[in-house]
Amino acid sequence: MVAQFACQQEWFLHRTNINELIADVPGRWGQHQLCAEWFETEEILDVGCNLDITFDTIQLLEVTTLTSLLNQDLWLGHFVACERTNTIKIKHKLMLRGAGGASPEQVEDVIEILLGEAEQAFPTIYQVLNGPYAARDIVPFGMLQSHGHA
Repeated sequence: MVAQFACQQEWFLHRTNINELIADVPGRWGQHQLCAEWFETEEILDVGCNLDITFDTIQLLEVTTLTSLLNQDLWLGHFVACERTNTIKIKHKLMLRGAGGASPEQVEDVIEILLGEAEQAFPTIYQVLNGPYAARDIVPFGMLQSHGHA
C-alpha cells in the first residue's frame, strides 16, 4: 500500500527488498526521503522521513536538544538525530498486530502527517544549524501553526 501511495504521488520509488522501500519526495524545502519497512513477524509498519539537511558532528549536542524540543508538541511520530549519518529524520511505527494490515487511509494519514511535520519543522531546523539561533530560543516560535497569508 505504501508503494501504491508513492506511485500515485509520482514519487521516484526504489525497493531495497520485498518488505522495504524508499521514495524520493519533493518538499518545499528540499528533496526528502520517505522510508517504509514492514516487519512481518511483529506486524509493524515502520515509516520515516529523512530530511534533506545535515549537521556537523560538533553540532550534535544542539541537534539533540533541538529534536527533543521539536518532539514535545508532535501529534504523531518523533524526530531523531542520526549520529552515524549526521541527518535528522522523523519516524513512526504503526503497530498492526491482529488487524490484518493497514488500511490505505491509515498509510496515507501516517505518511502525510510525517511529511507535514517534517516540512513545518524544516525552517526551524535550518535556522538552528545554519543561523545564529539556539534551539531553545527558536523552537517555541518556529513551530507555531500559522493560518492565512500576510
